[in-house]
Amino acid sequence: MRLTKQLWGELAVQSGTFCLLVISIVLLWRNNALLSAILAAECLIALTLWHERHDVSFFLTLAVLGTLAEVVFTRFGVWQYTNPTLLGIPLVSPSI
Repeated sequence: MRLTKQLWGELAVQSGTFCLLVISIVLLWRNNALLSAILAAECLIALTLWHERHDVSFFLTLAVLGTLAEVVFTRFGVWQYTNPTLLGIPLVSPSI
């Protein structure tokens, strides 16, 4: 029973964190610099709470590769963003 309460508590924290992320993006998508700073802070908190040190290297590698892929895709017209900041993508990009 105690483990079940812990799991529900953890689920509540993770759901709240996800909702904060979604709300931040919905409210601040027009201000790339502010949104980037807020999402970076949220990301650092999430990495600190739920991931081990080696996970950070995987996260950073995927962030770089995903961003490079988006630059290529937007350059060749595969898709486009309504609020690009640099190289056809917003500072806050879904791959990050």
